[in-house]
Amino acid sequence: MTFSWCSFDIPEISGKTVGAGSYINISIGFPPGVAHAYSLDIAQVQLEVGSKTTVFEKRPQGVELALCQRYFFKTYPQNISPGTPTIEGQMGSYVNNMPRSTYMVDVPVQFPVTMRDVPTTIVYDKNGTPGCCDTAIGSGHPASAVRHGDGGCVIRCTYNAASTAIFCYFNMIADTEL
Repeated sequence: MTFSWCSFDIPEISGKTVGAGSYINISIGFPPGVAHAYSLDIAQVQLEVGSKTTVFEKRPQGVELALCQRYFFKTYPQNISPGTPTIEGQMGSYVNNMPRSTYMVDVPVQFPVTMRDVPTTIVYDKNGTPGCCDTAIGSGHPASAVRHGDGGCVIRCTYNAASTAIFCYFNMIADTEL
């Protein structure tokens, strides 16, 4: 135990048999009877392959967010989980004075960064219902991503009802996680 920052090396596993259920377990504990006498701070954890230690990389939060968004993007605010009933973060399109009985609204979506692959996309209405959007006549109308790419997609909302106001609002996620 030390009162200054330090680093620890994990023992080499070369020559060990590593199978599907293998893992490395790192435990941190206090001697019996002294657990409440100390506090433990863990910060700036960096795991590296090989025996060479490099300087800790401290990147700005915006860079970290952009790197994460190559794998996952959502329109919901950062503190709201996908599928949560909310209108916060919704995007969409609105057109007025176009009386019709059947509507198909295409809303182009550009991702904030180029994703690592073409994502799986899920659209949610304000009630958190997947595969649905909000329209002039309510929630729960079919919506899905069409014309996918790693830079964006088009969200298509459809509904059959007479209305002069045409709109389609939704939240969405785009996921390319491994």
